[in-house]
Amino acid sequence: MCPLTLALLLLAACRAGAPPGGKPDLGNTGPSPTDTGSTDTGPTDTVPTDTGPTDADGDGSPDAEDCAPDDPAIFPGAPEVCDGTDQDCDGDVDEGFGVTAYVDADQDGYGAGAAAEVAGCATPTGYAAVEGDCDDADPGAYPGGTELSDGADNDSDGTADDEAVDASIWYADGDGDSWGVTDRSVTACDPPAGYVARGGDCGDATAGISPAATEVCDAVDDDCNGTTDDGAGACPDLVPSEAIVIVTGSGSVESRR
Repeated sequence: MCPLTLALLLLAACRAGAPPGGKPDLGNTGPSPTDTGSTDTGPTDTVPTDTGPTDADGDGSPDAEDCAPDDPAIFPGAPEVCDGTDQDCDGDVDEGFGVTAYVDADQDGYGAGAAAEVAGCATPTGYAAVEGDCDDADPGAYPGGTELSDGADNDSDGTADDEAVDASIWYADGDGDSWGVTDRSVTACDPPAGYVARGGDCGDATAGISPAATEVCDAVDDDCNGTTDDGAGACPDLVPSEAIVIVTGSGSVESRR
């Protein structure tokens, strides 16, 4: 076979095996080296955990049984405290507590009569924690009260008007001229017998001698101003060279010029 015939046969064979378009079919060589495919793991299976009843405040009592699930100091069986709160969740407040009190009718903070046990933590209205009121109808009378000159025992010490803050000073008046002796005084709400409100009498044995008397020429300090026979006209006719004899209020004789 000549070379030309062989070349024509090879060309015809190549054209018979080529796909339309003239390019040879290299065949399916399999997936691309970069195609890894996918793995089907299926749905996630989560197993639930049972933690038991909820206890939000951590006091050991489930919230469903705890009357205060947010307060760890309050739960069934907790010790009851006298504070107005139901700590043990039994529906009662401050049970088991009480105070000793006395009836206080006048509301002055002091009671009278026998002691009474009152349930609760605080002394209720109408009662007092302290006794000793001598007049539970008078709010101005109680132990330690201010004593006044009003005929009442304001300080409940058993005596009325003693050491009253508004007491007056009274002066002894021996001659009945309504003027008393300054250094003979007492302090009381009312004047004792023989005492008056004014002091300053310098001659309490003679009614004519007092701070209100008129000075006369008698060698006596009649007006109690500390000077004898002073003042205009007390002794107008007295002559310095003349001697006079004066009988004083005490009975003594005094010679003057």
